[in-house]
Amino acid sequence: MSIRQRLLNAISFGKPAPAIRPAALLQQPAASSTATYLLLDDAAPHLQRMLLSSMQRQFPESAIQILALKILAPETGLSSLEQLLTHHRQQKNTAVRLIPVKPIYTEPGHINRFQLGQPVIFQLSAEITQTTVSPNLERGYQNLQDHFANLNKYHPLPDSNTNAGIIHAVLKLEPVRIQLLQRAKLQQCSPKQMEQQAEATLLGIAARPNSSTVRCFTPLLNWVWQRLAKQIDITGMEHLLALPQDVQRIYIPCHRSHLDYLLLNWVLHKNGFKLPFVAAGDNLNIPVIGHLLQQAGAVFMRRQFQGDDLYSSLFQGYLNELTESQLPFEFFIEGGRSRTGHLLPARLGLLSMLLSNQLRRPHQRMALIPVWFGYEQIPEVPAYISQLQGEKKQPETLRGVLKSAKLLKRNLGNIQVAFAPPIRVSPPESKQLTRHKAGLLATEVLTRINQLTQFNEGSLLALVLLDQPQQTKQQVIARFSALNQLVQHLPDNGSPHPLFNATEAIRNADARGQLSVNQQHVTIDHKQSTELWYLRNTVEHCLLLPALYLLLCQRLERPHALCINRLMRLTYPLLKAEYYLPWTEQQLTTLLHKQRQHLLDQGLLAAAKHQHWRCTAHPLVALLQRLAEGVVLRYLLVLKSVSAATYIDRETLLESCQTLGLQLQRNTGHPVAPYADRRALEHLINLLLRFDLLEEQPPGIRLGTLPRDLPKHMSQLLPAHLMQSLESRVGLRD
Repeated sequence: MSIRQRLLNAISFGKPAPAIRPAALLQQPAASSTATYLLLDDAAPHLQRMLLSSMQRQFPESAIQILALKILAPETGLSSLEQLLTHHRQQKNTAVRLIPVKPIYTEPGHINRFQLGQPVIFQLSAEITQTTVSPNLERGYQNLQDHFANLNKYHPLPDSNTNAGIIHAVLKLEPVRIQLLQRAKLQQCSPKQMEQQAEATLLGIAARPNSSTVRCFTPLLNWVWQRLAKQIDITGMEHLLALPQDVQRIYIPCHRSHLDYLLLNWVLHKNGFKLPFVAAGDNLNIPVIGHLLQQAGAVFMRRQFQGDDLYSSLFQGYLNELTESQLPFEFFIEGGRSRTGHLLPARLGLLSMLLSNQLRRPHQRMALIPVWFGYEQIPEVPAYISQLQGEKKQPETLRGVLKSAKLLKRNLGNIQVAFAPPIRVSPPESKQLTRHKAGLLATEVLTRINQLTQFNEGSLLALVLLDQPQQTKQQVIARFSALNQLVQHLPDNGSPHPLFNATEAIRNADARGQLSVNQQHVTIDHKQSTELWYLRNTVEHCLLLPALYLLLCQRLERPHALCINRLMRLTYPLLKAEYYLPWTEQQLTTLLHKQRQHLLDQGLLAAAKHQHWRCTAHPLVALLQRLAEGVVLRYLLVLKSVSAATYIDRETLLESCQTLGLQLQRNTGHPVAPYADRRALEHLINLLLRFDLLEEQPPGIRLGTLPRDLPKHMSQLLPAHLMQSLESRVGLRD
């Protein structure tokens, strides 16, 4: 290490120098004749030293200089800037590039990073040497002031004075005033009384951000995540750093656990981003906890707005003021935690409201940021399974929250947080198209969330162990390693998948209680299998196409490539819509060719005579085929229930499928009822109707016109014992 570097380390007192973001502004140097400065508006020596240290660590070869200039002081700023430009003109420079810099504090005295603003470039000319300041210099100076002002607006901690101003503004909005007058007339009370009731409702909705609460809870959450997680891996942070500060950030994560919002806000705060306001169900507004959540940014909302126009206008007005103030917002587009591990269909209400507000203010810029969470263990899974099997969901209570403190004795393994590239949103063309555009954006968000999926030790072990609940340790290690190799090189996969050590993965899962190691055997009991089933479902979509390809090769009499491709193209639109797969139908042929080649390279597929393909005896073949069988069985469950009657009403069909799912679970020995989730079944029925596999008329639902023999073809893909079980159960239902 050089003397200069040692000196810089001493300056920073052994602490790592804060990063400079976005680094892209410095990784694209201007022409050699342009002088570049990082411009601090604070002349404090320690800030200059820290910024110098950061520059040397990130860009050791850079010639960029640091300048502390009171640019916002009108009496000195303009003249100092003029002197700087005059000097560089004498040095034969053709331009000077000034980049504003602001230190971002997440805790008192702790700089998280140096945030760069928009550069201002001054083209040097003779004008700046005149006694009167040139218009170009004045304009550039004003731009520099504006960029500093934008940076200085940014602060990662919430503003405690935000709430009162927003509530006052909401009550003055015209749609709210109209609803207040109508409700006052209906209830025969004065407008003033109605306004007081509306204000009380808004106080129940609105967040009450408090920077002191955030500061107090930061050390506690640091300790909690240190206890709960072995490691937290964060990817995609560069997308947030590159997003301009004048864009409202709408974070849209998948929803697996109550830990999600704590985790996302902690990650954002630790990385110096402003904490978002978070939409939360009013079921969480319980004594003590609800108050603390509101102070951390929780916005409480009812599950249903229908039938209460005043409440709807108040909530939309509140969102409108958040948009106007460009405050970040976070909501779970699925509307609730997934009970199965699959993404749930989107609830469009909040997204439609945000788009409606943007329609009123087309100048406001907005970006949707999809977020994915990957867990190796989720504490709520046993409760999810109980609910799928018919038990009633227990309401959230203070006692329940206090009891959950026992989780701190457990370690949930590695946790992954991934941010997708933001989706820039333009206003809808008209109010009538708002919900349609919300649907398109929601599909894009869910697709990007699924693209972020990464395998972890838990999901790989789930795939291996659920295929055969009892195996030797060597069998598990061999299958785990082979599966890890297979998924690491999946063609056109959105996220890279790391390699894991199989022996270490088994040891870690054993410590978490997810499996049992008995001498040389690895086993899972009923409780463990239910937990692993959830983890398997979180990655099922990544393996769906190769799994279905292998199933077709195994079950078709003549598995010719053209025949397989034709059947895959026939089913792909339905799979794409249900599993939010990213590829277009035009990309499918090329993708299938790549996936077939990958299966050949991994030894799962082999060429046969007459351009046919055959499955090998590789142990992963049966594993993947059974995964695909589960998908086919779910479609058949619905289609067979419909075909058993001329017409069947929607509610009866849902109940029939749920009952059949539970019966199949007991008959096949499956650890859970994989088809008993009502929302997932409703989504599937809607998709089958959309693709004309079913049709709905006044008497009810019946098989569609395209094609009627599809259930027969799908039946041929399943093993005989599974079809016999399904047929007998459908017969019993008849």
